[in-house]
Amino acid sequence: MSDNNNEQNGDDLLKRIKRLGIQTKKRKNVPVEDSDFSVAELQRDLSLVAKTILHIKDGFLWIAPKIIRPLIRILPFLKNIWQFYKRLWRWFCYPERKLYKEIYFQVSNFFKTFGQKSPEVTDSINTDDEAESEKELARFSRGRAGVFICLTFLVFAWPLRVPYLKDISYATCYEPVYDSVRIAANMLLHGGKIRVETVYLNGKNELSAEDNYWSINGCEDKVECPPEDAVYFRVKPSLVHFIWSIVTKGLPFIADDVAGVVPNVPSQCRVKSYGSRWRLMKWMQSYPIALDVKCEMLKR
Repeated sequence: MSDNNNEQNGDDLLKRIKRLGIQTKKRKNVPVEDSDFSVAELQRDLSLVAKTILHIKDGFLWIAPKIIRPLIRILPFLKNIWQFYKRLWRWFCYPERKLYKEIYFQVSNFFKTFGQKSPEVTDSINTDDEAESEKELARFSRGRAGVFICLTFLVFAWPLRVPYLKDISYATCYEPVYDSVRIAANMLLHGGKIRVETVYLNGKNELSAEDNYWSINGCEDKVECPPEDAVYFRVKPSLVHFIWSIVTKGLPFIADDVAGVVPNVPSQCRVKSYGSRWRLMKWMQSYPIALDVKCEMLKR
């Protein structure tokens, strides 16, 4: 009888232990097996990341003598770009003063030394103990270095066709430069002002709804003209257009508003634009860019 009671008590004790184990697991809300698996998985992931970094380093050490150096011999300007990049890294990541003060200092220096012979700059940045002194290491800014690396990646995202970032890279790093050069050239040809002309427009067409890209077409000095004498404008959103609109009109640039005022019937329009209408540029699919349009429909 006592043996049966002992067995029953043992069974009850085992059941209580199991219940306590289940309750403990529920409180933690993480199964023991999953927790062990997560730690092992994390260790494997970290090991894989470390190996990947080492492989990238080995790959770069192979690329440098096999590809980069031969390219520099063929295209010497690449060396100047690389040296400029290293000097920019040193200036940005080892600050001697706050960023806005540094920019003011550099601009002041530029105007002071404008027209004078610039001092020679060493071809490379030494990385030995003398160059990387304790004072320089103390000035090193990890935050600025992180920003510099992110900006470098953003600049190369468009040429490398990085998904999601390539459009941002083009809109912030490349398109503003291209648009600014075209506007500057147009202003030089028109006495420091953006070209304003009166043309006859026949309508508009949305080329890309996703990019908010429009085409406007018509004739230069009469309502009807042959195709070879037709004039075309493009309307597109751009960082430079946005800044121009804020400065001149106090309003943001919206491509829909610019193209939307053009009726789909012959109209006399006053167009503010930049860019060339040379036949060669038309063959290259490079058309003038309209910044502002005001139209009045012609009476029949």
